[in-house]
Amino acid sequence: MAARGLMLCFAATVAAAPLALAQIARPAAAKAAPKAWKAPRNSFGQPDLGGAWSNATITPTARAASFGTRSTYTPDEVRQQEGAQAASVVAGNQPIDNSKPLTDGVILARGGIGITGNYDRGWFEPGSLVMRVHGEPRNSLLTTLNGQVPARKGAVAAAPGRAAAPAAGRAGAAPARAAATDNPETMAIGDRCIISFGRNAGPPMLPNGFYNNNYQIQQGRDSVAIMSEMVHDTRIVRLGGKHRTDGIRPYFGDSVGH
Repeated sequence: MAARGLMLCFAATVAAAPLALAQIARPAAAKAAPKAWKAPRNSFGQPDLGGAWSNATITPTARAASFGTRSTYTPDEVRQQEGAQAASVVAGNQPIDNSKPLTDGVILARGGIGITGNYDRGWFEPGSLVMRVHGEPRNSLLTTLNGQVPARKGAVAAAPGRAAAPAAGRAGAAPARAAATDNPETMAIGDRCIISFGRNAGPPMLPNGFYNNNYQIQQGRDSVAIMSEMVHDTRIVRLGGKHRTDGIRPYFGDSVGH
């Protein structure tokens, strides 16, 4: 629902010219400084983050190498990025002519163009805008100096402009074997709907570039529940708690908040 604001305009007519000149010559009064924003509070006195949220965006996770250490898009680059996304929606929403081969580019699919039975544009909701922080259009979700994933100790760094691939057994990572679909135990946990495929459930909780990038946050006195639209995973964050010491590693991590 769009918020509507009302602007009240006051006008006064001054008949005497000397008085009007005096008003013009008078220095303008200093504008009052805007009040600092305060987060609303819930019934427990905590900052209220409850409600529905989305992290859908066309900003990539890692920065393209061509940007170097520049972390923002120029206005022209923003128009190009967001304009191309809007154009893809218009093109993808055109009626599909079933008499044409699938390779004509009408079907935009995660697996490529022209895959029988794949999604058309109407099923996608990847986001339409560049992510902005303090009004600045960012060219990567990562805030490292070069916008890349830091290399893990003993691991090979990801190529510039690409985030590191998920490890085997993590969401979205299929086993590297020809018989990956012979048994459920050999399939990726995302395919088995144990946790969401893509990157929505986390940690970290990132947009997947396709759809279902919505979240619902429910706060309690001692914990916060974050439910992901993708596979309806729910991540519980314990407030003021301590990390587990029993050696069990939950799929969503061991989340503690303060």
